[in-house]
Amino acid sequence: MKDTIVGLFGSAELANMALQELANAGYTEADVSVITKEDNVKMNSQTGEDIKTGAKTGGIVGGIVGLLVGIGALAIPGIGALFIAGPLAAAFGITGAAASTASGAITGALAGGLLGALKGIGVDDVQARVMEERIKQGDILLMVVPSPGNETEVKNVLEKHGAKHIDQMKLNI
Repeated sequence: MKDTIVGLFGSAELANMALQELANAGYTEADVSVITKEDNVKMNSQTGEDIKTGAKTGGIVGGIVGLLVGIGALAIPGIGALFIAGPLAAAFGITGAAASTASGAITGALAGGLLGALKGIGVDDVQARVMEERIKQGDILLMVVPSPGNETEVKNVLEKHGAKHIDQMKLNI
């Protein structure tokens, strides 16, 4: 189990700003997970360099595009299409461009929806319900595995950029 900092963001712009600051601090796609609804992800034909510098496109692209390389998309009953990236995607058994099929460890968890999947990685029931509800309403969930001793720094970055429901927990990701 790994110490993990979790925050929910009400907009792609706020999530991108937090991700950019985390990237500047040395965090990579191996440290950061994202869950967002399909309508928060806007892809276009920008060059990789434009995207790397965080060009604004109206959705999660600038800050999260690096994570999108290994993103999985799943249809969750009651929520719709979700994009899941980072270590969380691996924990859920989603690899590469898994598109709309679930396999591996998440198959059973998804029978219970996102709530079951979150509980399956160690999120307690109350926190999992809050996360599921906020994601249903369009919030973006970021999970960061902080460098040892940097938990407060990560919490401060998430708070600075408007994260709601910031929590620290030990998760199987």
